[in-house]
Amino acid sequence: ISLAAHANAFDGTARGTVTYHYEGDYTPVTGSSALAESVQDAMMDAILTTWDADWYDRGVKTAAFSELSTYHNDEMPAALVELAFHDNELDAWYLKEPTFRRDMSRAMAHGIVRYFAERDGVVPAYLPEPPTALVVRHRDDGALWAEWAPGPSGGVYGDPASSYRVYRSSDGRSWD
Repeated sequence: ISLAAHANAFDGTARGTVTYHYEGDYTPVTGSSALAESVQDAMMDAILTTWDADWYDRGVKTAAFSELSTYHNDEMPAALVELAFHDNELDAWYLKEPTFRRDMSRAMAHGIVRYFAERDGVVPAYLPEPPTALVVRHRDDGALWAEWAPGPSGGVYGDPASSYRVYRSSDGRSWD
């Protein structure tokens, strides 16, 4: 797939998120519409659930953007996200917020996973969130003891982790 992420602009008053797929002089790649729908749905779910219940869902639209055109890409489904309006003060605040960008990246990834799962007729499996509350302590015998709590799961987050892998480094540059 090809997924482009952009910020939009108009006249400073427009807000919200829209995802485009190709419609123009060339035959669209099969799956582009489904990809755009899946990504838009996942982003809107994340925004409305965790950020702003009044966020404007501009929906899924078609356009003849060169970036989406099958003249340039006739082999893979493609979509283009306009996440928010960088010329709107409130939307720009969200775009500058690192946690919002992380959450939107996760949502786009979930939309991609959902797209492939639906296409292939399987249940989607989402990456778990990183663990939280990490603590490393020296024990009396000189060994290190690591503890953590599982990251959030379900809803707009990933699936629960089934296990963890701990890597060590004796020199801070290479890992076992």
